[in-house]
Amino acid sequence: MYLTFEDGPTSEHTPGILDTLAAYHAHATFFINGWQIPGKEAILQRIVRDGHAIGNHLWTEPGYYSGAPADKVQAAYRQTEDALRAALGPDLAAVYDQQVKLYRQPGGGARPFPALEGVHVITYNWNVDSDDCGFQMGTAPQGAQFDQRVIDNVLNRPGSKGLLYNAYDYGDGVV
Repeated sequence: MYLTFEDGPTSEHTPGILDTLAAYHAHATFFINGWQIPGKEAILQRIVRDGHAIGNHLWTEPGYYSGAPADKVQAAYRQTEDALRAALGPDLAAVYDQQVKLYRQPGGGARPFPALEGVHVITYNWNVDSDDCGFQMGTAPQGAQFDQRVIDNVLNRPGSKGLLYNAYDYGDGVV
């Protein structure tokens, strides 16, 4: 299993996720939105110190879904990379620079990162939607009911509206 998280870091969720991963000696990749970085530098530093990978999820999601102009995507990528390195500081930025550079299109778009001179990055997509944001749940259940709906969306029969694929419908190679 390969765990990824996106749209952070957040003060509300990321520290708890890091605590849980540490308790189980597990690692993950955190796809970072650049606008989330200010004020959360210590969280980013902990991600790297704890041995997790960081991927670039552009500066923000709106306006950058699949089909966004290449120059706009490239500029948001560079802006986020600059903010990541500044937040990590020179020592941890050097550790980050040793990681394979990963990029995830906001919205799970299937397009690869548009070629950019001097940038070598792997596009890392997803194809199973847990609806863990609750956007397609209508009247979103709360607490354990919400958690069960997310689990069902991945492992059982999707209960959220819209076109969702669970792990069994999609087959091998599911992310």
